[in-house]
Amino acid sequence: MEQENNQTTTVQEERPRLEGPLLDNWSRLTDTLRDRFKFGNAFNDDLYALIASGVPEAVISKALKMPGTDDPVVYELKFNQYEDRNGHPAYGLHGFTSTLVEDAVRSQYFLNYNNQGKNAIQAKNQLKGRTVFHRATSAIDGAQYNAMSRINFKGTKDKYGNYPVEIRP
Repeated sequence: MEQENNQTTTVQEERPRLEGPLLDNWSRLTDTLRDRFKFGNAFNDDLYALIASGVPEAVISKALKMPGTDDPVVYELKFNQYEDRNGHPAYGLHGFTSTLVEDAVRSQYFLNYNNQGKNAIQAKNQLKGRTVFHRATSAIDGAQYNAMSRINFKGTKDKYGNYPVEIRP
């Protein structure tokens, strides 16, 4: 689309404008994706469009080059809409699937529960067969502890297509 001064409009100028709680939700999510999950700003524009669309759930997919690998990692982020404590629609990251294509395709879903899930770099390292250090939450009493985990690629996949994860405190 051309403007009068022959400059092309940007995507941001063409998309609907977020205001109030929706803009706050977008800002919080982009900060979380950048700072907590280490995705940088790669998903910002797609997330803006998702929130503006108002759909109840969506998956946003991108192939990103992550530190420590020449091969791109495909990340599929799953977002769900919910009602915030003030009754406004808001979005949250349910989790993401990481897929690494090297000699073989390896893919795993990483759940985000109360922002306690693994970040993009930890997911990439696990797909490469490495052990990662992270904070974990006990399923029995909810207590947090330091743990090391790795994906067992020799194990049998579950009904969702995920390999078993070995966790050691």
